[in-house]
Amino acid sequence: MRRKDKERAFDAYGGRFCSCCGETEMLFLTIDHVNGDGGKHRKELNGKKIYAWLRQNNYPEGYQVLCFNCNIGKSINGGICPHVQQEGTISDTDR
Repeated sequence: MRRKDKERAFDAYGGRFCSCCGETEMLFLTIDHVNGDGGKHRKELNGKKIYAWLRQNNYPEGYQVLCFNCNIGKSINGGICPHVQQEGTISDTDR
Protein backbone atom coordinates (compact mmCIF):
# COMPACT_ATOMS: atom_id res chain seq x y z
CA MET A 1 0.00 0.00 0.00
CA ARG A 2 2.88 2.41 0.75
CA ARG A 3 4.16 2.31 -2.86
CA LYS A 4 0.65 2.93 -4.22
CA ASP A 5 0.14 5.82 -1.79
CA LYS A 6 3.52 7.23 -2.83
CA GLU A 7 2.68 7.01 -6.55
CA ARG A 8 -0.74 8.59 -6.01
CA ALA A 9 0.78 11.43 -3.99
CA PHE A 10 3.36 12.13 -6.70
CA ASP A 11 0.62 12.16 -9.33
CA ALA A 12 -1.47 14.52 -7.19
CA TYR A 13 1.47 16.91 -6.83
CA GLY A 14 2.42 17.19 -10.46
CA GLY A 15 4.00 13.92 -11.54
CA ARG A 16 6.64 11.35 -10.87
CA PHE A 17 9.64 13.66 -11.23
CA CYS A 18 11.48 16.23 -9.12
CA SER A 19 9.86 19.61 -9.66
CA CYS A 20 13.30 21.25 -9.37
CA CYS A 21 15.86 19.14 -11.25
CA GLY A 22 13.63 16.70 -13.16
CA GLU A 23 14.95 13.47 -11.54
CA THR A 24 12.60 10.57 -12.39
CA GLU A 25 13.98 7.63 -10.40
CA MET A 26 11.18 6.79 -7.95
CA LEU A 27 13.62 5.66 -5.27
CA PHE A 28 15.12 9.17 -5.21
CA LEU A 29 11.80 11.04 -4.99
CA THR A 30 10.00 12.27 -1.91
CA ILE A 31 7.37 14.74 -0.80
CA ASP A 32 8.59 18.19 0.24
CA HIS A 33 6.82 20.56 2.58
CA VAL A 34 6.89 23.73 0.48
CA ASN A 35 6.87 26.01 3.54
CA GLY A 36 9.73 24.15 5.23
CA ASP A 37 7.67 22.85 8.14
CA GLY A 38 8.35 19.14 7.56
CA GLY A 39 10.00 18.52 10.93
CA LYS A 40 7.05 19.96 12.80
CA HIS A 41 4.60 18.03 10.63
CA ARG A 42 6.45 14.71 11.14
CA LYS A 43 6.14 15.19 14.92
CA GLU A 44 2.41 15.84 14.54
CA LEU A 45 2.01 12.66 12.46
CA ASN A 46 3.43 10.68 15.40
CA GLY A 47 4.74 7.78 13.30
CA LYS A 48 2.02 7.82 10.63
CA LYS A 49 3.21 7.69 7.04
CA ILE A 50 3.11 10.97 5.10
CA TYR A 51 1.80 9.38 1.89
CA ALA A 52 -1.20 7.81 3.64
CA TRP A 53 -1.81 11.07 5.51
CA LEU A 54 -1.81 13.03 2.24
CA ARG A 55 -4.34 10.60 0.72
CA GLN A 56 -6.57 10.73 3.81
CA ASN A 57 -6.50 14.54 3.66
CA ASN A 58 -7.27 14.76 -0.07
CA TYR A 59 -3.78 15.94 -1.05
CA PRO A 60 -3.82 19.41 0.50
CA GLU A 61 -1.81 22.33 -0.86
CA GLY A 62 1.66 23.04 0.43
CA TYR A 63 3.51 19.99 -0.88
CA GLN A 64 5.57 19.16 -3.96
CA VAL A 65 7.64 16.30 -5.35
CA LEU A 66 11.41 16.74 -4.95
CA CYS A 67 14.32 14.34 -5.13
CA PHE A 68 16.16 13.80 -1.86
CA ASN A 69 19.09 15.94 -3.07
CA CYS A 70 16.88 18.95 -3.82
CA ASN A 71 14.90 18.39 -0.63
CA ILE A 72 17.96 18.35 1.64
CA GLY A 73 19.63 21.09 -0.38
CA LYS A 74 16.59 23.27 0.18
CA SER A 75 16.62 22.39 3.86
CA ILE A 76 20.25 23.34 4.49
CA ASN A 77 20.24 26.34 2.16
CA GLY A 78 17.64 28.51 3.85
CA GLY A 79 14.63 27.09 2.01
CA ILE A 80 16.07 27.45 -1.51
CA CYS A 81 17.42 24.51 -3.47
CA PRO A 82 20.99 25.13 -4.71
CA HIS A 83 19.66 24.53 -8.24
CA VAL A 84 17.67 27.74 -7.97
CA GLN A 85 19.66 30.74 -9.14
CA GLN A 86 18.99 34.44 -8.53
CA GLU A 87 17.26 34.72 -11.89
CA GLY A 88 14.88 31.82 -11.10
CA THR A 89 14.87 28.06 -11.37
CA ILE A 90 17.02 26.15 -13.83
CA SER A 91 15.44 25.87 -17.24
CA ASP A 92 14.45 22.65 -18.97
CA THR A 93 17.35 23.12 -21.41
CA ASP A 94 19.82 23.20 -18.49
CA ARG A 95 18.70 19.80 -17.18
